[in-house]
Amino acid sequence: MSKQGGQVLELVVVLLLMTGASEGADKRKWTEVVQYGPHPRQRFVIWHAKVGGDAPKPVYINFFGGAFLFGGPNGGPFKGHLLKNGVTVVGGGYRFRQDLATKREIMEDGARIVQYLRANADRFYIDPDRIGVGGYSSGGVIASWLALHDDIADPNSPDPVARQSSRLSVCCLEGAQVHPLRLVDWVRYTGSNRTYLQ
Repeated sequence: MSKQGGQVLELVVVLLLMTGASEGADKRKWTEVVQYGPHPRQRFVIWHAKVGGDAPKPVYINFFGGAFLFGGPNGGPFKGHLLKNGVTVVGGGYRFRQDLATKREIMEDGARIVQYLRANADRFYIDPDRIGVGGYSSGGVIASWLALHDDIADPNSPDPVARQSSRLSVCCLEGAQVHPLRLVDWVRYTGSNRTYLQ
């Protein structure tokens, strides 16, 4: 092999190695859609913060508004700012009233997202001790219910996700149509009687 041929071969090897390293780095999905339950709406979108490498990130879950009738997972108005500052953002999806889910079940969809993230903290590169929520309108209802409700973790459950805590570090609300000081309303609001939805 000529000297020039050898140099070309070395260049090809270097380029292949660089390509392989680049592909390895790009295998991580920076945005994912994750199904956390059997219903098609029981899914969330996660945007991974690139700042800070693989160190566990705090995570913010945004619940969208729409009167429990419409809408879809989104990161909320501060998604870009949070990602730039090393916070992973999740757009939480949940069942709607027309899916015949009770209000309690809709609230528990929000809790299930918190528990699912906590159970899979290593997979998602998140810090299970730094989970916050927020939301607008009906999404704010879910966020405030999570903040005010007792931990729903069931340590005896055969489901590893259900064994996780639903407790939060932070809650931010916008236009939530409940008054957090009227706690007596929460009993009725999160009851399992389906007539509340009809």
